[in-house]
Amino acid sequence: MTGEDKSNAQGQYKVRATALLGELEGVVNTHDSTIPVILPFLSIILNVAGIIALIAFMTMSNTSSTYYNTGYNTGYYIDGEASGTDYYGSRDAYSTTPVVDTSTVGAVWIIAIALASMAAVIYLIYRWIDARNRHFERTTRLYTIAAEIAEIIRLDRVALIKSRLNELLIVNGNKKNNALHMVLGAIVPFYMLYIMHFMNKDLARHSQHERLLLAEVMEDMKVKDPMLAKGILDYKGVEERSTFLYIVLGVVTLGIFMLYWAYAITRDYNAHVTNHRIMDYEILQSLRRIIDTHLTN
Repeated sequence: MTGEDKSNAQGQYKVRATALLGELEGVVNTHDSTIPVILPFLSIILNVAGIIALIAFMTMSNTSSTYYNTGYNTGYYIDGEASGTDYYGSRDAYSTTPVVDTSTVGAVWIIAIALASMAAVIYLIYRWIDARNRHFERTTRLYTIAAEIAEIIRLDRVALIKSRLNELLIVNGNKKNNALHMVLGAIVPFYMLYIMHFMNKDLARHSQHERLLLAEVMEDMKVKDPMLAKGILDYKGVEERSTFLYIVLGVVTLGIFMLYWAYAITRDYNAHVTNHRIMDYEILQSLRRIIDTHLTN
């Protein structure tokens, strides 16, 4: 290959790498949304607030008075004598008899609390699984583009990077049916425990394979770009928690520990995707410097 041919090939490589870099930048700038940490507690908050409101209403209904009108017979009096003409009039009176059936209101209110609590749980399930699926899809796209750029700029560990990528793609490809799990979570007792189980396990497994891939990518990139500030030690994965232990703790604490488990899943995911924003940006900038430096026309 002549010098001119090499120059043309380099130019084509740079055009392709630059186009891929633009795609990668679009993915990097599309951040994964975090989940409000109050969501795991929303159901219990609605229950407590609803019960307090019901107790307050029942108490007020039993002690308050009701103002109403009642009819009575009377007549005109002229010079102290009755006119003999009766008519039906009205007067104001107080009664302590409630005009509202408190038992009916209480039953309706309890049903409303239960429905609101169930809606909060269903919404939490939706946010969890939607966030999981979106994050897996996004990282699949992110690393697929990065691996193609790595091949163009001829990183030394391209073969190993592709192998690690394939392992991650297998993990990320296990998409969950959100609607199905929302329905099952609403009607099947204790199904929420299974959802919490796979949310933690899937995210932990994902981050384990992602760490292996990033270790290869970032170590190789540092050779060509000494300005790359971040390393694999800056990566924050998701801790794998023992489902059996957490269920036992939930039973011992009469369900209270389940709230912490749900909170931990949300917190771990938020910390992971927040860390991603930093790591993704560093990788993008490093690849841009490598392309500008090592691929010339």
